[in-house]
Amino acid sequence: MKCEELLKGLTFECIRGSIDREIKEVVHDSRKIAEGCLFICICGYNADGHDFAAEAAAKGAAALVVQKEVELPKESDITVIKVEDTRYAMAFIAAAYFGHPAAKSTWRNFSRAGRASSIMKSSATWSTSMSTSSGAPAPMTARS
Repeated sequence: MKCEELLKGLTFECIRGSIDREIKEVVHDSRKIAEGCLFICICGYNADGHDFAAEAAAKGAAALVVQKEVELPKESDITVIKVEDTRYAMAFIAAAYFGHPAAKSTWRNFSRAGRASSIMKSSATWSTSMSTSSGAPAPMTARS
């Protein structure tokens, strides 16, 4: 997938390299950096992903997404994309990487199933009440 496609909908600045690069995978864990990946530098509680930017370049990452300045080797051809908040950017990038699953949501189907289920319960209650010999509503019994 092209880096440019992953960045749609984001406000960013390409401060180094080109966004016309092929991305093999998206990672935010420095232990999972691989050749051709896009590494998102997240500021964590125990570690800051920006501290691993040089390591990502050395391992052959295709691109970095950063929110602050990083030190990189001059000879590296890595693309560096600067955003305001890398956590926010990660949501957009992940959605694009996985084909925007929310856009393909089946909420309408869930809604229909909910209505059908509710109608069926009402119908069952009505038919049970109508089946008493006196025509009076059937008494409600507790289920265990």
